[in-house]
Amino acid sequence: MSMLDRLVNIVNEQGWLAISSLYFDNNMVIPVSTTSGNIAYSEADDCFYTYKPIDQGYTEIIEGKMIAYDKNHLGPQWALTCVGTEHMQHFDIAQYMHYDDIMDERLDAYPYPEVPKQSDVESMTKDEETGLYAGTDTATMKNMEQISTIGFFDKSLPIHYSGARVDYWKEFYENHQKFLDMLQSAYGISAI
Repeated sequence: MSMLDRLVNIVNEQGWLAISSLYFDNNMVIPVSTTSGNIAYSEADDCFYTYKPIDQGYTEIIEGKMIAYDKNHLGPQWALTCVGTEHMQHFDIAQYMHYDDIMDERLDAYPYPEVPKQSDVESMTKDEETGLYAGTDTATMKNMEQISTIGFFDKSLPIHYSGARVDYWKEFYENHQKFLDMLQSAYGISAI
């Protein structure tokens, strides 16, 4: 199995959030968790797509010479980036744990995360009264807010708790679908 086939299998089985980062030639890195769901792979094009910010100097030229833009807003312009798979050097599979958890001498074997499947996350419904999702763990944040999480590891393991924040994962996959729809509508690109 090729590296690309392995990546596509993981994404198809577990969703994009099972991947940490994609690395390409010329120091191009796509950290999946920071894309807000704006990441896709098109088998037909043999390319990855994502949004990337345009350099501040180029943003100034675009907004100063090429387009009329609300000058009260600060921030970079964005471009849709396409990078061919022939430039992919490696990818990281998300582990959602600290290194000291891996090296804990009480473990009989290295732990690995049970990443929530995209379809499972998408099917969850929030209880509007409690703000939580049924069948999930509850984590208390520093501000005492209660949030729903899905634990990555068996609770019997002697490692720190790590769980997917359901609200963010749902938002990621909702944005991902919008991104796929935009690629199809605007450019005729079918992607995962």
